[in-house]
Amino acid sequence: MVKSTGRFNSGRWMASPLQSAYAELRQRLIANPGVALATIFMDAFGHRKHLMDYAPRKHCPDCAKGFFHSQLFDYTWLERCPAHGTLLLDRCEECGQRWPRSSALSDRSCPGCGVPDWDDVRDDAQPTPEQLARIARVQCFVDDTSSGFDFWPGPPYLSDLCYAYLWDSLLRYTWPECVTKDIAAFPAFQLAITSGHSQAELETLGVVFPDYPVVRMTSPLRRLNLRPPSKATWYDRLKRDGPIRRPSPKAQRIIEQSFNDILAWCHSHHEADHQLKLGDFRYFGFEGLVNDGRYLCPFCLGVSAWWEAVTQKYFSPWQCSTPTEYGWTNVVQWSIWPDTPDRLLMEDGDGAYWRPTPRFEERYYERSLLLLFAELYQSAVHLLNRLEAAEVPYRPGWDSKNFYTPGRFTAAQCLWRITEDQTIEWVWPEVHPLAQLDSPRPSTKTRICGGTWSKAVEPGAEALLSDLGQDSDVAVSSDTILQTGALFHTGCFEYRTRRHSWTILERPPSFSLYYPSFARSW
Repeated sequence: MVKSTGRFNSGRWMASPLQSAYAELRQRLIANPGVALATIFMDAFGHRKHLMDYAPRKHCPDCAKGFFHSQLFDYTWLERCPAHGTLLLDRCEECGQRWPRSSALSDRSCPGCGVPDWDDVRDDAQPTPEQLARIARVQCFVDDTSSGFDFWPGPPYLSDLCYAYLWDSLLRYTWPECVTKDIAAFPAFQLAITSGHSQAELETLGVVFPDYPVVRMTSPLRRLNLRPPSKATWYDRLKRDGPIRRPSPKAQRIIEQSFNDILAWCHSHHEADHQLKLGDFRYFGFEGLVNDGRYLCPFCLGVSAWWEAVTQKYFSPWQCSTPTEYGWTNVVQWSIWPDTPDRLLMEDGDGAYWRPTPRFEERYYERSLLLLFAELYQSAVHLLNRLEAAEVPYRPGWDSKNFYTPGRFTAAQCLWRITEDQTIEWVWPEVHPLAQLDSPRPSTKTRICGGTWSKAVEPGAEALLSDLGQDSDVAVSSDTILQTGALFHTGCFEYRTRRHSWTILERPPSFSLYYPSFARSW
């Protein structure tokens, strides 16, 4: 035992950095059970203080017998121990408890997860060099950065080419989510951008791959010599009626295609007799809604907000829909909406602007539109659940459990890289953005499927159809709406599931721009 004691104290056999500090702490506690825990961590290790409360998520029972633990075991995508092939467990086999925190190790007497009897310490339980080499192989895969990709929350600088360089005060958000080493999809992303590893080899080492592939797309960047117009010129343009910048034919096609995908999804999930309507839900009052016990339809609410957010930026960038215009997003404290740029612009920091190919922009725009609806729909469902739970009059001071936290969508994960030869590469999972949405349970409460404007009937429809040059009995498609400039603020529409067409119901009050007075303040 003198030999083992010296080995534990000196750490000569330890396979750092493969072995975690948790395992080293457990070994030192075996050799010196009377030493204070804080003294071991702060004096002997020099680790940061927060590591004192570390608890393994998973552990290999065979490695635990040799007081070995690797940080790799905690990753969600590693199912079996690379060294032994044993299934990684979140509980100790001996006592059935979860693996203890570092601060509780000295109080755990279990031979499997705590401080065992001194006589139970065995040299042959320690991982062999061959077993450590297999763990090192997985570690090499995780740390491989030869591709130059960065796992970060979003792309470089992406925004709308039309006004990105002018409206610096606008809140611009992007839909991509952070791809970290801890998410289940990490092996698929890493394998797509690195070389020297194969999926078959990694699966033999215990790595689990997701059941969907990832897609990789590259595009050369074109340099643009932009010369932003003056503020006076910009505001003069806002005096026009109709869209400031009409959507391009490409954007029109993508919006219509995304719209049809959303409508098809809604049709397959809502009740058979439900009619999907577009209405204005800005500044929606909730006090009367809760007091009356009425039911808010998440389909109509989500689609209406999506339609306005997508089309309003062509009508007025300054008033482009933001959460601050919607009481139903404000009340649950959701202040982040994904951005949906149909033109991508990247700034290199030296004042130069770069733009990818149209095909690259199309793919990005299509996914961002669908992911925007996914977020808006999820927030509408969250609000529905909170309102149904609130059987008392509305109170402004809701507690934190009522606040909405945007969900994490697998489809929103991506990786970006800009190479030295000015090429952008994009990697994303081949998962449809609407595939992860769940429809809410049916409700017997009174349904509200639109705002004030959506309750009108034929007379209003005739007036608006006349303005568009259409007959009152002709359905108007989303493509016609965009081409004529009849965006959300100039009309309200209804989608009848049996007819599969959009029909204009009513013309709301005229929408006037107030920019001339605002422009003079500059």
